Amino acid sequence: MEDVLGTLAAGAALVLPQREVPTADELVAVLAGRQVSVVNLPTSYFLSVRDRLAEAWREARWSPRTVVLGGERLPVDALSEWVHPDTTLLNAYGVTETTVTSITHTITADDVTRGGEAPLGTAINGVDVHVLDEGMYPLPDGAIGEIAIGGGTLALGYLDNEQATKERFVTLPALGGARVYRTGDRGYRDLRGLLHFLGRQDNQIKLRGHRIELEEIEVAASAELGGRSCAVVLYDDPDTGPALTGFVGGGDPLDGSALHDALARRLPAVFLPARWIALDTLPSLVGGKPDRAALARLAADTPREESPRATGTEQVFTGPGQALLAEGWQEVLGHDRFTPASHFFQVGGHSLVAAQLAAWLEPRIGFRPPLRKLFQHPVLADQARVLTEGPA
Repeated sequence: MEDVLGTLAAGAALVLPQREVPTADELVAVLAGRQVSVVNLPTSYFLSVRDRLAEAWREARWSPRTVVLGGERLPVDALSEWVHPDTTLLNAYGVTETTVTSITHTITADDVTRGGEAPLGTAINGVDVHVLDEGMYPLPDGAIGEIAIGGGTLALGYLDNEQATKERFVTLPALGGARVYRTGDRGYRDLRGLLHFLGRQDNQIKLRGHRIELEEIEVAASAELGGRSCAVVLYDDPDTGPALTGFVGGGDPLDGSALHDALARRLPAVFLPARWIALDTLPSLVGGKPDRAALARLAADTPREESPRATGTEQVFTGPGQALLAEGWQEVLGHDRFTPASHFFQVGGHSLVAAQLAAWLEPRIGFRPPLRKLFQHPVLADQARVLTEGPA
């Protein structure tokens, strides 16, 4: 609604892509065909399509006036071509509880030269941003604390959840009785007054623009497995990018594909771990909580299972459906290390890659499969079976 109402209030025309997740070419076609001058994209999506957008820009098919990015950390090394005197490139930060965007920063050539991540920036008009210590007192520039947001955009609270409202929406005597929302994000202001993001204080993460509570996944997985201990971490795989990795304690055998299928019926697709690893005992901290740092190291040290095709054994894909899916998987994943029994999200797939697969399939099967169907049936043989049934 922020984008919709803001656009209409400014007297501009609102252009909405007709696809769930447009491919780079589809997005370029919309931007060029409708002469879109202001575009607002999730950071991870922009990074995946930026080369094609830049190509359209260079060829004068599209002339962006403002590009707004947000939802995740923004590496400035990827932005050198986008810093241009005729274009404003904004990094936007905010949360639903404060009517989304609260802080913005215009990316400059100096930011690209400094490297690292783009600053969150400074508060927009009508918004107050504070960095607080553990006692809920404001900190000076340079000191690290929790980011809190107040001002006229603050929500009243959570509907029918008084406890969460009391925990997150607080009134602070140290700020003259001002009411603020505790974001749970850690950060600091530099000497220029720009806010920087350092990470989360709790177990909430952001993945491809989505806020994810790791404990929500863990509780659901534990329930599906009869109470076994579960933990989930975000691991940035150097080959396939950031993805969730799940761990299950107890030492008993684990059917990761069956667990994925069960969770797909309970959780949004972006909440589903790319793989599950069974351990005798989960590493834990003194208080009994999962040691997520140790689990992240385990995720890095545990190789993905090699399929027979990856080890040199020829695989036979049965029927035209499997053969077509195998061709499509190889196209979007960039490798052929999979079998008919392989799990899409365990061989490098994620939501953006699934969108690319759906777009690749459309001209070949006569319709674009819904992403939910690809998520609900992540095994290649199962995808071939359900896709032959036609559009749902």
